[in-house]
Amino acid sequence: MTDLFGLKDLQWELRANVDDIIKQRLRHITFCKILVYLYKTFKKNHVAYVSEIKKITLLTYTRCYQIVKDLEDFGLVKTRRISGNFIEIVPTFNEDKMKIEKYVGFAKEKLKEFGIKVKD
Repeated sequence: MTDLFGLKDLQWELRANVDDIIKQRLRHITFCKILVYLYKTFKKNHVAYVSEIKKITLLTYTRCYQIVKDLEDFGLVKTRRISGNFIEIVPTFNEDKMKIEKYVGFAKEKLKEFGIKVKD
């Protein structure tokens, strides 16, 4: 089937770059907090849980899960449902480096702009 109206080219032009979407999301305090928290937790344990994110952000469990699901759609983390609402989060790697590491510096800068202290 041929592309009569050039829709395939238009689709590729309209498709947003993942880096641009993540940088737009990093304008929000909670997204930055979650990203930094996940990075620190992954360096220690290599595993995090949505229930832990709920405790530090004071968001609902559903909203925390939505944010983690977005991170999974971006390819930064993978999730695994253990039982019920107990969801495990693990990092994805790119040549022995966590993919989330690329955005943590930017997230820390944004949190400092918002006046939130971040320990290294």
